[in-house]
Amino acid sequence: MFRLHLKRIPDVFLDLEALNPEKIDGMNSSELKNLPIRQGNTEIPLSEFFEIEEIEGDTLIIIGDLSRTRNLGFKMRKGRIIVEGDAGMHIGCQMKGGEIVIRGNADSWIGCEMRGGKIEISGRAGDYVGSAYRGSEKGMMGGEIKIGGSAGNFIGEFMSGGVIEISSDTGVHAGSNMTGGEIKIGGTAILPGGGMRGGVIRVERIVDMLPTFKFEGEEDGYSVFSGDYAVNGKGRIYA
Repeated sequence: MFRLHLKRIPDVFLDLEALNPEKIDGMNSSELKNLPIRQGNTEIPLSEFFEIEEIEGDTLIIIGDLSRTRNLGFKMRKGRIIVEGDAGMHIGCQMKGGEIVIRGNADSWIGCEMRGGKIEISGRAGDYVGSAYRGSEKGMMGGEIKIGGSAGNFIGEFMSGGVIEISSDTGVHAGSNMTGGEIKIGGTAILPGGGMRGGVIRVERIVDMLPTFKFEGEEDGYSVFSGDYAVNGKGRIYA
């Protein structure tokens, strides 16, 4: 596979959808240098922003600040990507397999509409982790997302399967419109589970709870709530 070094941070976002382990498997370094990627409304060769070297194994390693990139690992089905630095938006969206490791922070829309595979972020993440695209009601359906720090708003919106694990706090409306799967929050959550019909949310502390959930009792030291009864939901929140 390859190790890439970012030469400079782009002024205009780079679209790295083409940089998929499955698509570049079998290429040599000369071919990869000429791989077209999008920047704004133009196509440029990958080598304009990355130094490229061939390495052993099946892991694509990218070194540098990728905060001004998007769509890395889009529809990824196999292989492994490691980013040594921060990452941008839409990492691993519609991913079906393989693994993405971000050794830094990541922006919003991580793993949206994800179907399988694993995403691990050592730092914090933005909004809409494991959620649906705008206009869609199909969020994360499978796979696993782990966030080592905090995450933003609307985590797991329209989620129907898989597991999202946040080590620290989240913003508002985690698990909104959720129908399945599990969200684990190691810190606080604000108004989780709105419109929830199924699935499980486990959280250390709820800052504010929606009135449309019913307290069911205690279990293993957690308070158990069912709902959202505004939509006749059968979800569970453990707090």
